[in-house]
Amino acid sequence: MTTRSFLIAALLFAGCGTRIGYVDPERSVQQTDEWRAVQADVKAYAESRQPELDALKDALVKARTAKASAEEIVAKETKYGEMYSQVQAEAKRRADAGAAKISAAEARMAEALALAEGFDVVAFSGGAAYINPKVDLTAKMAKRYDEQAGAASVAQVAELRAQVADMKTKEAALEAKQGSPALAKK
Repeated sequence: MTTRSFLIAALLFAGCGTRIGYVDPERSVQQTDEWRAVQADVKAYAESRQPELDALKDALVKARTAKASAEEIVAKETKYGEMYSQVQAEAKRRADAGAAKISAAEARMAEALALAEGFDVVAFSGGAAYINPKVDLTAKMAKRYDEQAGAASVAQVAELRAQVADMKTKEAALEAKQGSPALAKK
């Protein structure tokens, strides 16, 4: 959903008493315990490869200092550059995989969070001009993810849906008994 679409939807629903919640997916991922573990894994991986990189860099510096042939220097530069790129690519792959796993789980949890918190709409967006902190569910989403260890409970969503349906049925029955204000106007 684009920022513009989100703001238009918020304005349309605001007058109807609709509760709208907002989750910044990037911040929500970054606030989870699992993301901190992913970061620690990436850091440990990079640190484990650092001695190799240091050795290649030292060999390159020695070759330059010893005025080695241009071919030898280019070969050492190439080897160092390739190793550095491989380490960076693997670190990025690990971080991206961790973020994708958390994001997918959080997207599945949105409905359960909305039902539990009484929101009619939960918008995921990369950003918006302004989001009232009162409707920002980002921290709650991260906490829910941590509590549920990254797996949305289908049973919980079904149970919450049943509770909402039951509440609506009871409201309708009560209105029918008391005479609905909407019916009285007709």
